[in-house]
Amino acid sequence: MSKQSKSVKTEPIVELIADNQCALESSLKANDGRAVHIEMPILGTLVDFTKSGHPVVEHNYSDKKVQCLSTIKLEINDLKKKALLVFAEGDIENPIITGLIEEVPLNVGPKVISNDDGLILKTLNASLEMDGLGNVLLEGRTINTQAYATNRIKGGSVKIN
Repeated sequence: MSKQSKSVKTEPIVELIADNQCALESSLKANDGRAVHIEMPILGTLVDFTKSGHPVVEHNYSDKKVQCLSTIKLEINDLKKKALLVFAEGDIENPIITGLIEEVPLNVGPKVISNDDGLILKTLNASLEMDGLGNVLLEGRTINTQAYATNRIKGGSVKIN
């Protein structure tokens, strides 16, 4: 007997889920009203939390929003995110969130870092210190500044305008 080597093709998870959803749709059509049994992950959306804190999801294979379990910690800012769902014993009424799909932003803008007590940024030859009262200390080899109130400048050489 000769051994044949198989090449394994890896696909991104989203493509695999899309393929599974196509297979699921065709199997749902074949059920003719019988209870739906799902043994593959599908995509849903986290839409709410119950008063007791349980997540609520909706997905394309149920007409109603369903309370579910989660294997990950969820927060209010996760609402409206796509969720990867599996189903306890294949029961469409018992979804479990196994992860959230992170959307990659198309327009990457500046990063905002916020802290009420202050921030300190340091490099080899420069530092920027900001406190919670609005004071800013800037140190470096060459500094360009613009202030909306008092601008105190110290340096070996000061050039204004």
